[in-house]
Amino acid sequence: MVGQLSTLKPTLTVLEATGGYEFEAACALQAAGLAVAVVNPRTARDFGRAMGALAKTDALDAKMLAAFVRVLHQHPERERFAKPLADAVLQRLQALGLRRRQFVQMVTSERQRMRISHVVAGPSIERVIEFLKTELGDCDANVAAHVQRPHAELAAALASGPGIGAASMAVLLAELPELGKLDRRRVAAPSSRPTTWARHERCLGAARQSRPSYPSPVDADSEPSGSAAAAPDRVDPIAGGVGISCAWLKHPVCIARIYGDQDRATHAAHRPEQEGRFRAPVRAAGPDRLAGGAADDPRLPRAAWRQLRAERERDAGARRGRTGEGAEGSLRPAARRHGEGIHQGVRVAAQGLTMTGLSPISQWLHIDWMLGVALAWLAIGAAGVLMLHRLALVAHLLFPLGGLAGLALFGLSLDALHSAPEVAVLPVGLPSLPFHLRLDSLSAYFLMVIGAASAGISVFAAGYFRKGEGTPPGLLCLEYHVFLASMVGVVLADDAYAFMVMWETMALSSYFLVTANHRIPEVRGAGYLYITMARVGAIAILLCFGVLQANTGDYTFDNMRAQSLSPFWASAGFLLALFGFGAKAGILPLHVWLPEAHPAAPSPVSALMSGVMLNTAIYGMLRVAFDLLHVQIWWWGALLLALGLATALYGVVFAAVQTDMKRLLAYSSIENMGLLFVGMGLGLIFFGYGMQPMAALALTAMLYHVASHAFFKSLLFLGTGSVLHATSERSLGKLGGLIRTMPWVGWLMLLGVLASAGLPPLGGFVSEWLLLQSFLFSPGLPVPLLTMLIPVVAALIALVAALAGYTMVKFFGVIFLGQPREDKLSQAHDAGRFERTGMVWLVAGCIALGLLPVQFIGLLDPVTRQLVGAGLAEQVAASGWLLAPSSLEQASYGPVIFLLGILASFALAFVLVRVLYHGRLRRSLPWACGFPWGTARMQDTAEGFGQPIRQIFEPFFLMRRDLPTPFDEWPRYRVTVEDHFWRWLYLPIAALAQYLARLASLMQQGRISVYLLYSFVTLVATLLAVMR
Repeated sequence: MVGQLSTLKPTLTVLEATGGYEFEAACALQAAGLAVAVVNPRTARDFGRAMGALAKTDALDAKMLAAFVRVLHQHPERERFAKPLADAVLQRLQALGLRRRQFVQMVTSERQRMRISHVVAGPSIERVIEFLKTELGDCDANVAAHVQRPHAELAAALASGPGIGAASMAVLLAELPELGKLDRRRVAAPSSRPTTWARHERCLGAARQSRPSYPSPVDADSEPSGSAAAAPDRVDPIAGGVGISCAWLKHPVCIARIYGDQDRATHAAHRPEQEGRFRAPVRAAGPDRLAGGAADDPRLPRAAWRQLRAERERDAGARRGRTGEGAEGSLRPAARRHGEGIHQGVRVAAQGLTMTGLSPISQWLHIDWMLGVALAWLAIGAAGVLMLHRLALVAHLLFPLGGLAGLALFGLSLDALHSAPEVAVLPVGLPSLPFHLRLDSLSAYFLMVIGAASAGISVFAAGYFRKGEGTPPGLLCLEYHVFLASMVGVVLADDAYAFMVMWETMALSSYFLVTANHRIPEVRGAGYLYITMARVGAIAILLCFGVLQANTGDYTFDNMRAQSLSPFWASAGFLLALFGFGAKAGILPLHVWLPEAHPAAPSPVSALMSGVMLNTAIYGMLRVAFDLLHVQIWWWGALLLALGLATALYGVVFAAVQTDMKRLLAYSSIENMGLLFVGMGLGLIFFGYGMQPMAALALTAMLYHVASHAFFKSLLFLGTGSVLHATSERSLGKLGGLIRTMPWVGWLMLLGVLASAGLPPLGGFVSEWLLLQSFLFSPGLPVPLLTMLIPVVAALIALVAALAGYTMVKFFGVIFLGQPREDKLSQAHDAGRFERTGMVWLVAGCIALGLLPVQFIGLLDPVTRQLVGAGLAEQVAASGWLLAPSSLEQASYGPVIFLLGILASFALAFVLVRVLYHGRLRRSLPWACGFPWGTARMQDTAEGFGQPIRQIFEPFFLMRRDLPTPFDEWPRYRVTVEDHFWRWLYLPIAALAQYLARLASLMQQGRISVYLLYSFVTLVATLLAVMR
């Protein structure tokens, strides 16, 4: 093979990594004078997908690699990818270093064996230890001699640094042969060099697997195919690595700085308990930067650790005498920028313990600033505890500060949407599983929505909360801001442990917010129902992560992306995720907590839960279905489509018949969650059949609706809060005519109602119009059944949109129009300045989403490209201000033109009235058709408005009617509408739980002897099970 390739004289040869077996071939090719680069198989596969090659055969792989070679060969930094392998001298040094580490590990193992062995075996173990020490001494002598002979000058430079001995120099020279050969520019540039140590350990059959010793052109921190370690992030096929790999020595010492011209080094010692795979600390000084990569950390023997600690203290004392610094310095988490890829590589903010403290603010990444925002929210909550009962300070100082933090998160996320992915590892969590965080386009978009909505809600909350809410204002402030910070943590989490911790924190904090008025029994019942559904959903999500990690024991999302599950297990993981996240989103039949929790919670909390928290469930489904799972099956999308459609129709029908304004909005949230699942399901169907542009259109509509729903639903809940405070009424039957006494709230809520009804030129129309446009591409599907059913689904979506408009007319008309139905409504007061400011911000969001769809789709483009590899930005930008997702001839929408048409119609009507009627006006009651003697009792009520819906969709409801008799002095008519799922599903489950509890109570005899018998039987059964 080498001879044949030599005759062809290729300019560059690319090999796929195969776990180390390709090393000999690479060496032989390089010995023949050929340029060689070895790539990760996942990188090659991603490149093939990007080029449209979805099938996988040997012939197609060869063609794909040939195209990949041409891309690498044309790259301006080609030499960085095709570096020469180690020479014979370097290979000898690497072998000596490996052998020395093996001796250290064997000595450690024998010492541990002595502690648990019988005294008879002690002398034998001691002789083995003495022999190993002798061999270790000989190995040290060979290492020292080898270091001094060919590398004397460089060894002397390294020895000048404190704490660098012969063994450390050997590892540095073996793993970083670039030392002393790079200028400042090359040192500061992103680079990646894998370690040789891990390759030799793999060849010897060690349990861990790592990288081979040659340079890989991409994804330096990734593993070969079949490795159990974490997989690389999905980056540009020709993006550079994320930094220079920093090999760990016999003790966990990492080189923290390397100056290209001075060859000086300092070290940072880490605790021996921290083992496993994590990113090393990264330090930067001016233009000279070294990026620390990932490496394996063997456990340090206690004696060696004590020796290292003593050496470090002596070195620190010497430095203290020269510089006046303390021995330990500042041990704080550090966040550093490094390793940006050539095009769109991963940027890493490595969180670790360092000797010089936090980096300058000018070097912080977006993810560092976002963590700062989350910490600011936690600090604001802690400050609320210090001001527990001081309502004025908590409301007028802390909540506006929280709104400013949300605004900062919005700006940071907006800037991060088009940036490279950023990852970080926080030194918190379990010893072997710290918090992994990742900021990519998908998480940046949802953080942008969280920041934008929370800014308006927090400012509104500054004027909303009153005394007597049931919870002290300072404690309410803590729960509120912990809720916000936990949602940021959920979206940034990059491993199952961090995700579940943040998910549970979000659920618990929102539970305490829902039960703020805990003295009311109905509120406590709603809180218990909510937390029960949250627990059930969390268990399903945890099981989903257990399936996705594929028995590897690595719960990072990188590892889950690397797994290739069978269709059965992939489907099992998807269904568990659907159940868990569907319970949070309120998907049928897991929706029952939503209509109970929203009316019980304070209005700002209801706005956060409906407009913001529900979106975290959508984020979780997108992350699992399109990112963590390696395959997308079309029937997953069909299932989401069916569940979403049923949920949307069920929610809007129940919303149309509600008489409680907060329950009406809760059912409206269920309807909108159903629409989001419809868009996600359609995207999965298209993506499952390789129709990426159509999948991008469906996901664009869904993501657009995420932002639109966050704005208009938050606005509507805040408006109901203002109405509730002004009137102390939630029942629609006791409201009316409030637009006269509450004009600010009335006009602002009118815009929210129009957006929720999906009317142009507001944001709700754009998202629903894009969703209907995506259904137009369904005839291209290869399955005739789907081709036949999807147009029916589109017609039902149009029905849902029409019923939503009907419901919003009822909502606004009954509350704000007509005459007041109660005398006390004439004394209602308008919203305060804080409340108006928050609502105006949300109205601005609704208007901006409606008038700037082309620009907003440009923001969504990186998200859809990350999920399905396609976007709409270029296509819609070519049409200017007209929104045309497919082509101008097929369908287009001009929001500005539509707005100008509406304004022109109003102006024309005004002119015609003035000209034809000479300015004469007759004012009358519009709801009474001009009848001048109308009263409030003659107006249409909420029950009367919903009666046609109750008649048409009667099978949906469980209704009880209380009808008056002819003999009633004060006749009353009452209709109660309940949910069938309570009787069909939840009441039987509750009865079964009570039955099992009664059976379990039979074991409670109240005698200690019986309980001891239970313990004895359990112990015997456990021993029998273990002995088998």
